[in-house]
Amino acid sequence: NSPWFRRFAAGCHRRMGDIWRPDRPVNVEELKAVFELLEEDWIAYGSDLEGQMKTYLTAMIFILGFFAALRGEDIVRADLGAIRKHWDESVNYPRALHVPLMLSGRFKRETGEKLFCQPLTLKSKSGLDIKGWFF
Repeated sequence: NSPWFRRFAAGCHRRMGDIWRPDRPVNVEELKAVFELLEEDWIAYGSDLEGQMKTYLTAMIFILGFFAALRGEDIVRADLGAIRKHWDESVNYPRALHVPLMLSGRFKRETGEKLFCQPLTLKSKSGLDIKGWFF
């Protein structure tokens, strides 16, 4: 068989499900490496606001997906205005310092628009500074 036909046959088997590789979770070491790269990008962009915005949004997707365990459409429900509104009282709350992740929108089994707070730790056990990426 020609190399082209072998690649074609392998692609067919993947699409039919004969070759199956399930998604694997991201581990903490990989996440640390991602945030090191994001911090390097943040510094490299300097005064380039567009580059910093792309870096910031990428960091938010990782924080909301990994630390807040949000998936898909829930990630875009983060309400920055509500986070800003509750910021001071949350990061200075004496009994449990936290980042106030505010989610707004329509949720399953709820009627109308709702605003929920999901507290996130300021710094993870692995040493990632969650608070530093918000403000």
